[in-house]
Amino acid sequence: MTRLLDKVAQGQRLTPVGWLMLLLLCAAMFLSGLAALPPTDRDESSFAQATKQMVETGNYVDIRLQDKPRYQKPIGIYWLQAASVRLLDRDHLNEIWAYRVPSFIGMTIAVLMTAALGCVLFNARVGFLAALMLAGCLIANVEARLAKTDASLLATIMVAQYGLAVAYRREAMQWGVRLAFWTALGIGILIKGPMVLLPVAATLLWLWRRDNAEGASTWQWLRVTKPVIGLPWMLLIVVPWFVAIMHASHGAFAEQSAGHDMLAKIWQGQNRGIVPPGAHAVL
Repeated sequence: MTRLLDKVAQGQRLTPVGWLMLLLLCAAMFLSGLAALPPTDRDESSFAQATKQMVETGNYVDIRLQDKPRYQKPIGIYWLQAASVRLLDRDHLNEIWAYRVPSFIGMTIAVLMTAALGCVLFNARVGFLAALMLAGCLIANVEARLAKTDASLLATIMVAQYGLAVAYRREAMQWGVRLAFWTALGIGILIKGPMVLLPVAATLLWLWRRDNAEGASTWQWLRVTKPVIGLPWMLLIVVPWFVAIMHASHGAFAEQSAGHDMLAKIWQGQNRGIVPPGAHAVL
């Protein structure tokens, strides 16, 4: 293992061999069964069917499942799946593997960004080992094979966290990293609403408390992300579709996605109680 780490890690940077090894590992771990595994999750079938209808009708604003609206989640995952189907398997809309490709790509990005984040916060060895652990994680392998939102959402979260880490650790921030940070937030909102903002907000809150304790200013490093430019760019990604769907659904999207889906899950989760980690595995 020590010899391997010497080949893939050099200080704060992974070598090209290290990045290539992670890519090959993701392909080996996540591609197996992508096409052979039948739809195994109720939500996966619903996402795929709604995307199929979107491609067939050419309506890329309204989300329908059979003859009913499907407003639990925003449009992002449907657009990603529709792009995958049109590029890879336009003549065979019933093949589930084409709808799963965004999840495979999303989880691969999450693994790579885990390595990059580890390089920034610690060193290349830590980043490489953390990426290996994520790639070998059971839930990561499951989500990489399902046509759902979670793998793609994780990718946007990791890109955003990487942007925060770069801003916090360094005085200079390349425009490509800034663009990736704000774009990831916008795409994440389109995939699963405000969920992408929660880990970012929690990170900022913790860093703000730490900065206050040390007599430092959070704004001094946060402004490196150029929020005056980045926020409008993020809104430009997010707002047009939300305006279009609110008009098309006469406000029903906000009622069903926020009221019936997100808030209902929070309320139900509160009433179900809390169990310690590992309880579900034991049961």
